Amino acid sequence: MKKSICYPVFFFIFLLCTGKAAAQHESIDSLINVVNTTQNDTLKIQTLNTLSLDLVDAADYVGALKYARQLLQVSAQVEKSPNRAIAIVGKKGKGQFWNCIGQVNLSQSKLNAALNYYFIALPIFKATGDSNAVAEVYSNIASTYADQGDYGQSLDYYMKSLKIDEEAKSLSPMAIDYGNIAAVLTDSKNKPAAAYYLFKAIAIQEKLNEKSGLAVNINNLASIYQTRGDSAKGKSNENTPFVKQQYELANTYYLKSLRLHQECGDKEGSAVSLENLGVICSELGKPDEALEYLQKSLDLYIAFNAKAEMSYCLNNIGKVYQKQHKMAEAEKYFKEGLANAKETGSNDFIMKSNDFLSNFYEETNRPTEALKYYKNYMAYHDSVFNQESTRKLVSTELNYNFEKAQAANKAEHEKEIIVLEGENKIQKQLRLFLFLVIAFCVVILVFVQRAYRNKKRLATFLGNEDSRKELLLQEVHHRINNNLQIISSLLSLQANSAEDERLNVYLKQSQNRIQSLSALHELLYQNNSSLQVNMQEYIEKVLDFHKEVASTLPAKVTIETEVESVMFPTKIAVPLALIINELVTNSLKYAFTEKVAGKIEIRLAATEKNTDWKLMVADNGKGMGPVEERRKGSLGLRLVNIMVKQIGGRLKVNEGEGASFEVAFTVQKQKTI
Repeated sequence: MKKSICYPVFFFIFLLCTGKAAAQHESIDSLINVVNTTQNDTLKIQTLNTLSLDLVDAADYVGALKYARQLLQVSAQVEKSPNRAIAIVGKKGKGQFWNCIGQVNLSQSKLNAALNYYFIALPIFKATGDSNAVAEVYSNIASTYADQGDYGQSLDYYMKSLKIDEEAKSLSPMAIDYGNIAAVLTDSKNKPAAAYYLFKAIAIQEKLNEKSGLAVNINNLASIYQTRGDSAKGKSNENTPFVKQQYELANTYYLKSLRLHQECGDKEGSAVSLENLGVICSELGKPDEALEYLQKSLDLYIAFNAKAEMSYCLNNIGKVYQKQHKMAEAEKYFKEGLANAKETGSNDFIMKSNDFLSNFYEETNRPTEALKYYKNYMAYHDSVFNQESTRKLVSTELNYNFEKAQAANKAEHEKEIIVLEGENKIQKQLRLFLFLVIAFCVVILVFVQRAYRNKKRLATFLGNEDSRKELLLQEVHHRINNNLQIISSLLSLQANSAEDERLNVYLKQSQNRIQSLSALHELLYQNNSSLQVNMQEYIEKVLDFHKEVASTLPAKVTIETEVESVMFPTKIAVPLALIINELVTNSLKYAFTEKVAGKIEIRLAATEKNTDWKLMVADNGKGMGPVEERRKGSLGLRLVNIMVKQIGGRLKVNEGEGASFEVAFTVQKQKTI
């Protein structure tokens, strides 16, 4: 929340720099811990966004930029995901990055840069369909335009944010929008309209029992009544019945705002309400009450070390003492107010403090001091309003009153021109807005039906395109399978005609490997899947040929499988099939030469962790023999080791009766049937 001060009344404004969410964020340390420990990319993106914005609020801009860059890196990786829902999360993360960079620049008063970054974030959020994020960026853009003094643009973007929240029927964000619109209308001197939106915001917040926001909007409403009283009082300086009525209403609302701030434990808000009550009591002729309220407010400001607010409060105390003709006390507080204003470095605060001192010394018939502070006031006045420098005042005290009147009239005339130009601009914008609304309604009626027809045709076309791609992919798997079968047949023919026994064996082994690949493409074709294969079905098909070979051996060899029905990606499934092929081939070839019967077991099962798996191929044959003999000339085992490395696994060979091989590996996000 951002606060703008309309002297002598404090007016709160909900110009949001971190969106409209009212919930308290976790501590920065806790958020950093989540970022460093979580493996969930979606959670990491959300946490990095929250952390970056919290660091902006804490004025740690270096830290905010550091984590914002990390947010961009993670988002860019997530956006590449083939899963559309996850990719959208990454795209939103990019929008959050640009929004955060805008916040950093806005907090450092780099307003044009902030706008540029917000306008980069806006189309990203629109593309993801995140209406809440779009509304938030609209609010941030409106806030930046308000800081630039472009109230027309600011009002336009707040209205866009309000429209989104009204369509979503989000009551709390709607109340914030109403409060922001009221603030802009107040700054642009349209107080009746501002009061209208404040009453709408108050009605919602009373219904939701949102005490903190309610206190702010009630304070702002009170300030409007106070300003009405000030305007009616004018230069006559008389409390007419109407003026008194407006002040009494302001007093009532300020008291209610103070009570709500105190119930919420909001000391800063309490300080503002106390100061406003002090100003009103002074206008109502209650100096003792005014000083009591102002002193309580000053004590809170001192505790916060809020120099700007201390400056205003000190000047208000001085004004009360001046009305009581306690000039020594008044002078003391006016000078303290100027000292605090200078510490803020704000030309606006220094200008007003000099104005108080100039009027004070003029009332106490001290023209030299009055002239000195009036010159300071006019110098700072010119810098605040970007006007031409006023003519130097004559140095003699005889010309003081004449020159002062001339300069004051010129400044007042120029301010009136600015106000009139602003009002004319708003009227022109309203007329243009009405014309555009009418034109838009006409155009939209023409294009709605056309857009509907185009959308329907596009949906039909995309559906047909998906079907065509699926058919083409199935045909690719089918043709690959056919080609592999042809190669397998050729190898078989060559093996049968080979006179060299070793060549025959090598060709048969190559045929087995080709059959393993062929089985994969056959399953992919049958299951209409281009990404994953059912391992239970795949391994059974790979072993079909081996079972035929086993039936021709002198020993009675059985092949038993215990494989979970699980879907593995092809980059894991193919190496596993080749490993099984090599190990089963070796068992059939060497394990049972001196046996009457035997058994080969193939098991594939998950371990305790869902992503960790173990493949075991074992036989109860005569065993492997010494390690040196096992390695010598064993192409099959070399191929097994290559495949194990390819899937990032670990191979373990168990010594003992028979031969046993275990391959431990990890598969991310596998799907069990």
